[in-house]
This record gives sequence, structure tokens and C-alpha cells, in this order.
Amino acid sequence: MTPASPRIAVLGAGTMGVMTAWRLVERGFAVTAIDDREPGHSHGAAGGESRIFRVAYKEGRHYVPLLRRARTLWQDLERASGERLLLPTGALTVGAPDHPDVTETLASARTHDLDVEVLDEDAAARRFPPHRLLDGEVIVVDRAGGTLLPSAALRAAAGRARAHGAELRIGERVLDLKPRTDGIGVVTASGTTTFDAVVSALGPWSRRFWDLLAPAIEVRRVVLAWLAARDPGGFRPAAFPPGVRRSGPGGDFSFFSSLDDRTVKMNLHIARTVLEELDDPLVHDVEAAYAEQVAATARRYLPGLETTGIRLRAFFDGYTPDGHGLFGPHPDDPRIVLMAGFSGHGFKLSPLFGDIAADLATTGETAYDIAGLDPARFRKGAVA
Repeated sequence: MTPASPRIAVLGAGTMGVMTAWRLVERGFAVTAIDDREPGHSHGAAGGESRIFRVAYKEGRHYVPLLRRARTLWQDLERASGERLLLPTGALTVGAPDHPDVTETLASARTHDLDVEVLDEDAAARRFPPHRLLDGEVIVVDRAGGTLLPSAALRAAAGRARAHGAELRIGERVLDLKPRTDGIGVVTASGTTTFDAVVSALGPWSRRFWDLLAPAIEVRRVVLAWLAARDPGGFRPAAFPPGVRRSGPGGDFSFFSSLDDRTVKMNLHIARTVLEELDDPLVHDVEAAYAEQVAATARRYLPGLETTGIRLRAFFDGYTPDGHGLFGPHPDDPRIVLMAGFSGHGFKLSPLFGDIAADLATTGETAYDIAGLDPARFRKGAVA
């Protein structure tokens, strides 16, 4: 890498790609992002109108410092773009206190002194009446949580990247990389361009491009459902913050505030269909049986929702065996930074992960602890 002003290629202009491009150009580096689709295209994992931002984190208390910094960067992007991206609705975790996810959520709050409140069944019924709790369940209120708007976020990050001089080569597909001593050749149908460093943010397509990552990424279909609310006012963001529920078989799902004053989104946390191909724009037909599963869940836990006329939409995302991302320098060439397999919970961290990728691409190191995301940890013979 040339120390003066390295040229950096970002492969992929999805969530991680545009966030990385934005963070790099903010530091004054020359950036080219390459993708055959526009940021925010309908195939990727950022679809579906909304995402949950949580700080009290069931995926592990070690994420909390990263989430706090990510929240600040979301606010920075809001100010810079003039777009509303993170609605400060708070976020909920619903379930029995001894459920492992609820236990870890509370442990992360205690460890990091987070602003949370635990509501028993009576208090929850008064504060959040749309939810029907089972005996002994609680609602954990994470006041620093909120609702992210992914389409606006990707437009904002891409817009800031372009405004600061990033080149977004849309409509091109990266065909190959040719590492050499003087740089890394990025090959597209237009020819070969040499860069000092490369950030690979190809999402589920990473398994097709990187032999190192292919065994560790399983591409799964995610089906989201929208149900009409009988009283839309009771499901607006202030009255019905987004969150996750852990009530056992048939009761594990995510729920989202109504953003259109008509419908509420649900995502059942059930076994996902594994996909071998990524080229079908419809991502396979969604079975009618899934709609009935959604309806049954809503009837039991969110009885204020209509269970006919459910709208379904399918997306896909990359998952790893341990549910954590693959992020860090390529073990065979540190000029290449790998980002993939964030297993359904990478979006909320994406501005910070873009910042960390910028660290790694320009200095080879970062102050943030991402050792647990080592992209080579599933390589044959790797030591856990």
C-alpha cells in the first residue's frame, strides 16, 4: 500500500459497501465502489422497510460498546444527509426472564449500565397493550433502541460517499482479483484497475467469490409478513416499539412498528429455507403455509392484527454456523478486507463496521475488538 493516498476498491455497494465507502471518503481517501446493482436493490438483506436497533443485546454483551458507537454514527449520518434514519422508539425484548436470550439481554444491560426497564405482565399490559404475554413473561424496554429505515440509510450513505468524491461504478460485476506486489488488480468486463487495498462487501455473494468464506456462509431465505392493524394508532412507533419475542415454539419472532398507519411487520424466527442459487429475482415462491404460521402467531400474541390478507415478501441473507459475522483482513493477504455473513444482525452495526473496514484498509489495524469475527475461524484446522 502506498502511504501517501492509497486507492481503495470496495467490492459491493450494498449495506456494508456503501457504509465503508462513506467512512473512507470522509477521511479523504480515493474510493471506487463496484456493484452490478444499485444501492438498496430489492435482492439484498436490507430490504423490508425497517430494522430494529438494539443496544441491550441478546447476541452478546461484548457487542454493546460497538452498538453505542454505531448509534453515534447513525446520528452523524442523519445530520450530514438531512434524512431521518433512526427513529428513537426504544426497543423491546419479550419473554420469560430465564430464557437465554432474555437473560443475556439483561446481562448486557447490567454489565454496561444501560438504560433499561423490566415490566411484569400487569405493567406491560398498561404500557404496551397490543402484546399478550404468557404467565411469568416480562418486557425488557431498551430505551436506547429504535427503528432504522434501511432504504433511506443506504441512499444517505451512498449520497455522502458520492458528495465527497467516491466513484460508484454501478452495473459492473467484479470477475476476478489479481494480487501483485504493486497492488491488487480488480477485473471487470471493462478491464483491470489496480488498487492499493480492497474491501470485499459482497454479502451472500461472498460464498461464490471467496473459497475461504464459502464453507462458512449459508444463504437462507427470510420471509417478512405485513398484517393490517385493527387500530393503527395502537401500533405506531411510540405505542408499539419494535422488538423480539421469545415465547417458545410458534412464539419466537420479531415485530416492528407500523410506519404506514395501516400495517405491522412480523418476522417469524423459524428454520429458514437454504438457497443454493442467488440469481432468481423472486427468491422462490413463498408457501401459503407460511402465511398460516404468521396468522396463528398473531392470533395468540398480537390479537390486534388482522390475520387475513397477509402480505409476504422474501429476501435472503448470509448466515454463519455461530451466528456472527466474518470480518477482518484476509489471512493470506492483509491488503484485502473481508466482510460477510452477518447472520441477520449486521445492519444496525453497519456504519461502525464501515468505519472499522476503513481502519483496516488504510492502516491494517483498528482500535475495536473484532477478534471474534475472524473470517478464517472456520477454515479447516483453525483453532477456536
